[in-house]
Amino acid sequence: GVGYIPAERLTEGMIAEQPLAWNITLPSGDIFSNALGIWRHAEEIDVAREMISELKIKAGGPHVTCDSLSGGNQQKVVLARWLARDIKVLILDNPTRGVDAGAKEEIYSMIRDLTDTGVAIVLITDELLELIGLSNRIAIMRHGQITEIIPSPAHQKPTEQLLVAAML
Repeated sequence: GVGYIPAERLTEGMIAEQPLAWNITLPSGDIFSNALGIWRHAEEIDVAREMISELKIKAGGPHVTCDSLSGGNQQKVVLARWLARDIKVLILDNPTRGVDAGAKEEIYSMIRDLTDTGVAIVLITDELLELIGLSNRIAIMRHGQITEIIPSPAHQKPTEQLLVAAML
């Protein structure tokens, strides 16, 4: 029930030389293989097509290799692998690093949609505005310890100055 999107999508989040469908279903062997361990390729392709459509991944189809996709579309593939499963918690480590502004907005929208469905999001980010905009609570850490928890409700977001002061 826990998914993880690493900060480095090309080295830790996918195998870029492999097809989009394969990368989406990689952590789902329990779903896409039968009792004999035979992979259900047709179901894999169906799910990949569904994710391509749902996440607006710009690709020529489920057989396209991920190294031919833009950074934003690669990040959507990494996100799709967890959306294809029934997750309860999703850990996002700098989910918009290296993607253009349009892809950032699409990823933000997906994160909000996930929280609306009850998925808990743990967001790790270097961008204060991203942190403020997407968070309900912000934990400030120093030397591996939480030093402060700052509420961040939709109607009363903390300022960047408040967060920087808490970090220092």
